[in-house]
Amino acid sequence: MTPPANGPGSRARGRRAGRPVTSEDLESLALDYLARFASSAANLRRVLRDKVERSARLHGTNREAGLAAIDRLVERLAAAGDVDDRRFAEGRAASLFRRGASRRAIAATSPA
Repeated sequence: MTPPANGPGSRARGRRAGRPVTSEDLESLALDYLARFASSAANLRRVLRDKVERSARLHGTNREAGLAAIDRLVERLAAAGDVDDRRFAEGRAASLFRRGASRRAIAATSPA
């Protein structure tokens, strides 16, 4: 007999459910992400929000508390200079320019 497709013991798409995400986990995830990638505040929020949404869906954690923790964390990282939207935009524009993108194409990718 095979286990149910989404029940205990299943490995949907080969991934484990993991454990509930805590505010400490969010900080660690944010710092690890920023160590690997340049990111805007909005993008970092999106990455962390996906983790909170997954934890709420799989473990029943409080979604609103997680989103509030993300807001506090991103504001703290921005105040410390770890997340800088201007620096991210400048780096993105420079990268596109080096790859041969036109000024119009670069301007189209930047936020208004």
